[in-house]
Amino acid sequence: MLIFENQPDPITYFESLGHKFITKGEWRTTDCTFHGGSDSFRVHVSSGAFKCMSCHRNGGGVLSHYMQYHDVDSKQAGIALGMWREGKNSQVTKRPNPIPAIKLLNLLGFELQLVWNELTRIKLNRQVTKEDQERVRLAASRILWVIGDCK
Repeated sequence: MLIFENQPDPITYFESLGHKFITKGEWRTTDCTFHGGSDSFRVHVSSGAFKCMSCHRNGGGVLSHYMQYHDVDSKQAGIALGMWREGKNSQVTKRPNPIPAIKLLNLLGFELQLVWNELTRIKLNRQVTKEDQERVRLAASRILWVIGDCK
């Protein structure tokens, strides 16, 4: 059975293949494993999701990349990556369901409304407390999280 929690660190995995990342951040850029383009391949640092902006090869993680790169099935890739465990009921464990887009949009709407309210208070020269400042900071971090999750 596949154990997704045992997926190798994506950056370490891609660097072990000889990739040198030319950008920093949540999505990093390198040369394409599949067609060799020098700056078209993007890798998500935590999930391992990848997408070539030129040849359009893509996948959801290190396992998917290994399967495509070596032309093997999920069991063979899982064994090679240390993600496979034999058992009586060997089956693929499901990944957690992604957050539905409507929930992310509702969260964005809520947080943006809060930020708008605080900006209005500032414009009207009303006192902004430390608690208000912390809440706006939290709202901004959530907005940035949603934006990063949707890229």
